[in-house]
Amino acid sequence: MSVSGHRICRLAEQASAATVPAEALGLVKELRHEIDDFERQQVAQALTAGETVSAIARALGVSRQSAHRRFRDLVPARMRSKRPSPTPEARLVVEYARREAREMAITTVGSEHLVLGVLRSGDHPAAARLNGLGITLDAARTAALSLQESGREHAEIDREIKRVLEEALHAARRDGADRVGVEHILTGALCDPAGGATRMLRALGVTPDEAGALVEG
Repeated sequence: MSVSGHRICRLAEQASAATVPAEALGLVKELRHEIDDFERQQVAQALTAGETVSAIARALGVSRQSAHRRFRDLVPARMRSKRPSPTPEARLVVEYARREAREMAITTVGSEHLVLGVLRSGDHPAAARLNGLGITLDAARTAALSLQESGREHAEIDREIKRVLEEALHAARRDGADRVGVEHILTGALCDPAGGATRMLRALGVTPDEAGALVEG
């Protein structure tokens, strides 16, 4: 189950058990936010799998125009070149990475934030492989904050993220894929042994061999 799925179950139980109305309403507010996140994850998965916006709109009971307006930043762009474009799930990972950096009061997204985005984004096999090594979102956030406190120059992070995106693109091409997926982003994030993502995983006890296995899938 995704991070949002777990939180939905927990918040629903807490809200139903709350004896103070104000507390219950506060939990319902959080629950709505998590349901919105979960819905967005499911839409990204459906679009990545090839579902149309019309099919998604029917499932949600809304018009196609409404669905497109709500999820237009996830809808794949029409292919204008032979360069692989990101899948809707990959777009969501980047969206979450930016949100994680923003919540840490960081203006530049690093490779560690992309890994946080993978962990946060849902039930993708890349997230499952991270979870299989005992890496949780909360633990990864703590490790990422430690990296932030160690201090890194923005220019260094900018160079790193450029390498990450280039490697993700190369990984997609090596796989013969016409789209850059979540697994390719994870490969790119872990391509640099001295990068933020790799350092974060080392802080969580992940060995170089285990990190290599993550990349190899």
